[in-house]
Amino acid sequence: MNKIQFKNYQVSALVKETEDYSVVLAIRNEDKEKCFIKTPKNESGKRAIDREYNNQKFFCELAEKRDCGFCFLPVAMDEGGLVFPDVSEQIIWLGELKSEMKVSSINEPVENYLDSYLKLQRAMREAKFDELPQPIKDDWQMRKNNLQNNLDNNIGYLLENKLVSKSLMDEGLNLFNKYKDNWAFQHHDIVPWHIGRQMDGSLLFVY
Repeated sequence: MNKIQFKNYQVSALVKETEDYSVVLAIRNEDKEKCFIKTPKNESGKRAIDREYNNQKFFCELAEKRDCGFCFLPVAMDEGGLVFPDVSEQIIWLGELKSEMKVSSINEPVENYLDSYLKLQRAMREAKFDELPQPIKDDWQMRKNNLQNNLDNNIGYLLENKLVSKSLMDEGLNLFNKYKDNWAFQHHDIVPWHIGRQMDGSLLFVY
């Protein structure tokens, strides 16, 4: 952790470290606010962080134009890292994911955030693809190549663990097939472990 230093932030703890990136909890010198900083360790980590920044920024901009059903975290790139506020004491996560596709807990069923989910999907479907930022278009192509495999895996997991009803899943699949030609940029893992309920009851979606 001592090797991770910033000019404008004081690092207080190493939160997570992978082969590609590190996440630290830090305090911003300017206003003493807590924040998280994700920094890349290699080119793969840089691509992942750039993708996360571009998508979260896209959501914030989209929410200014349409009712997206969710609130979104403001993010910034600073000193080579992705900086986002620490809201851990202000929200309750709807789920917790300890490892890929291994859920330790689900606090609320799909039905509790279905309305927000549909609003976000509707807002993205109404967005004209030609008007999307170029990073989102590039991301769309990458997602499109892997979308069907991810969808099949997610469907099996959700049904097997009874996290969604068969009728609701069929409804979602019908919607997916209707818009599958441009669905790739609209699929953003809207799952419980990416959603937090804020103190005022509103839902925060973190890409």
